[in-house]
Amino acid sequence: MLFSHGLSGSARNWRATITAFPSYTSIAYDVRGHARSDVPSSESSYGADRLTADMEEILDDAGLAKATCVGLSMGAALSLMFALRYPERINALVLTSLPNVDPTFRGVASYAEAFASAIRCEGLEKAGEKFVWGAQSGLSTRDASLVRLGFLEHKGVGIANMLAGFLSKIGSPENLDAGLASINMPVLLVSGSRDLGAINAAERLDKLLPSSEHRIVSNCGHLVNIEKKKEFNDLLLAFFSDYSLDK
Repeated sequence: MLFSHGLSGSARNWRATITAFPSYTSIAYDVRGHARSDVPSSESSYGADRLTADMEEILDDAGLAKATCVGLSMGAALSLMFALRYPERINALVLTSLPNVDPTFRGVASYAEAFASAIRCEGLEKAGEKFVWGAQSGLSTRDASLVRLGFLEHKGVGIANMLAGFLSKIGSPENLDAGLASINMPVLLVSGSRDLGAINAAERLDKLLPSSEHRIVSNCGHLVNIEKKKEFNDLLLAFFSDYSLDK
């Protein structure tokens, strides 16, 4: 399994899932611009072509011909882009909490450009309070504090470039229609019941994929693999068993 985290996350977000599958070869990495990875100053270094090439290089370095890609939010969009560009390197996809570009749902992809601009003009903390964890977010005091800490672990230039260079350009599932036919591997879509934007994006993508299933985790928000560890891992186990995916 190749694990890709969400915006402002890191490889450590996947510890509980990796621990639950000790017999699998598992690789979690910090996406460029995050945590221990390089933080290029140029926005052009964060496009889908470059980010998916990073994923291919990770598999090559590990000596793996194929992997099941497991992604959360931004990482789910990355995993989908990787499958579109390198379908021969994929056994299956697990796409969790897909970003939604529809501003109705206020998903980060819908305001990525404005968020990136605010980071560059005002700094990461002020921009984050405005767009992510401030009073308008609806987050509890505890959750807002945790989200803030997660964002401030990273450099503002990396987050801004990821927002502008990748997330602002992912588009709606319908825009990928022609390429989705090449994704003929099994796909598991996972959403939290309180994450209406991710549910909407997953339902739309589910209609376009040749072989997919959508599962909704009850009483859960965006960070499904963290909020509901056991339920998420059980979904993966059932999915892997149904398709006899290689370890």
